[in-house]
Amino acid sequence: MPTPSMHHTFRSLILGALTIGLSLPSATRALEGRIGTYVAEGPGVLLEARQRLGKSDLGIHLAGSSIDLDVLKHVGPGLGANGSSTAPAKVSAQFLEAGLIFGRPLYTAKPWQLEANTGFGVGLLDGTMDEGLRPLAKTMLLVPLHLDATMHPFESTPRLGFLVGAGAVWTLPGDEDNLYPEVSSLRFQARAAVLF
Repeated sequence: MPTPSMHHTFRSLILGALTIGLSLPSATRALEGRIGTYVAEGPGVLLEARQRLGKSDLGIHLAGSSIDLDVLKHVGPGLGANGSSTAPAKVSAQFLEAGLIFGRPLYTAKPWQLEANTGFGVGLLDGTMDEGLRPLAKTMLLVPLHLDATMHPFESTPRLGFLVGAGAVWTLPGDEDNLYPEVSSLRFQARAAVLF
């Protein structure tokens, strides 16, 4: 189960990302928001804020998804298999992400644009309540790489648009930890969002 220090670290990283995002210098356009959904090991939601810096975008990324995990849960002394105090169970955990994202357009043909996105962040796997003895990773570093197609089809409201994309996130646990089998070290994702 995540310790209070893990939650403190995750909250600190979120606040740091927000501070950086809000302190970015003003550019030729205002912050762009992105809110939508994505699918990795389970369904999730994402929120991003982007600021144009020259031809590139820099911003913050917050996301959360659910994932079903096979764990060992405490069932009481002698109630598990072979007289143990634990038994296999399935739980729905939350995978939370926070970090910085960097995007750069690869091709533009109005109203469409193809962009590459990368960055770095942290992940927190919460709600597992795993009583097993293996040192399973609850916190990890994340390195995303996505290709997104964005479209701004409305001339009267040029900020409003849509996004579809796909990519992967490299998931790096701590040296002493192991990823759950259900959490791949290369997590493939597909996503869709509204731009505003």
